[in-house]
Amino acid sequence: MLRYITILFILLGLTLDVSSISIDDSDPSIHLLYPIGGEVLQGNVTVRWLTDSSYDSYLVSIYITPDDGDSWIPVVRHIQNTGSFRWDTSNYTDGHYRLLIEINVENYIADDHSDQFIIDNNNSDLRIINVAVSTSSGFSAVKNGDTVEIEATLIHGEYLRSSDITANLTCLGKRGLTPAEFFDGSTAKWRVSNVYSDISDGERYITIDAYGIESYKAKIIIDNTPPSIEITYPTNGIYFLNRFIFPSNSIYLLFSFTVEGNVSDSNGISSIDIFIDNVLKASISSSNWFRWDCHDSIIGYHILMIKATDIAGHETKKTIGVNVFKFLSS
Repeated sequence: MLRYITILFILLGLTLDVSSISIDDSDPSIHLLYPIGGEVLQGNVTVRWLTDSSYDSYLVSIYITPDDGDSWIPVVRHIQNTGSFRWDTSNYTDGHYRLLIEINVENYIADDHSDQFIIDNNNSDLRIINVAVSTSSGFSAVKNGDTVEIEATLIHGEYLRSSDITANLTCLGKRGLTPAEFFDGSTAKWRVSNVYSDISDGERYITIDAYGIESYKAKIIIDNTPPSIEITYPTNGIYFLNRFIFPSNSIYLLFSFTVEGNVSDSNGISSIDIFIDNVLKASISSSNWFRWDCHDSIIGYHILMIKATDIAGHETKKTIGVNVFKFLSS
């Protein structure tokens, strides 16, 4: 109970006068006040504890475990019960540890221990140097239904565990912080299948955190809206050498065959493909405007199709029927 009161006081920015607290237990007890777990320790730190004042004359020992309690190694033994001990963490390899403190009162041993904390001395220059985001579709933007893979590259993180490295994947439909699914000391990975994002299209961020020591924001683009296509030329009418001659309910092209139009998308166009009778004739990359001139001889009625693909892989198609009388190559 005292530990939780202490934590509450720290969070509220208040000072807890432990000298005024009396512990009235039927058996001797000891309470570890710092570290309690979750800290990153470097250099010299002060271990603090609390016992009833009636036990001031009894000796205290402190132990450390690097394997989550499978073995406890003495830090210091049989020291005076002063309530604090100055501890040099640089004598320990960087990694995860827990502390245990005990007091021996006439052969009755009372103890208390911390949750896991990290000692970080030699590797204090931990860095996340890059975060790469890729989609199963191969497109740069993310759409609902995609599988997204995130890969973070770290340096000097050999002592971390996969659970120490988390990603905020809210923009991909995942709640809370997600620990890395894979980590080998330098590369952390996450995989989100069948993404569902109900947020609006646009730029969003995935935040990678390494035990609160280092963080990195990676920008992604959410795009769940397909592009739109407008064919501006030709429209209904009779054309001679690309010049409008007479109105008509259909399209007639005499001695020329050109198509022009606009494509729009909120996040960007990946490609524009032009087909005649389902045969690909031309591809235009990353443009919001297109123009194509047919240089082949072509006669008769044909289906012209424009297909626009945005950077998330959404496709939009638009077709028109054209009557073409173009006899000679030009």
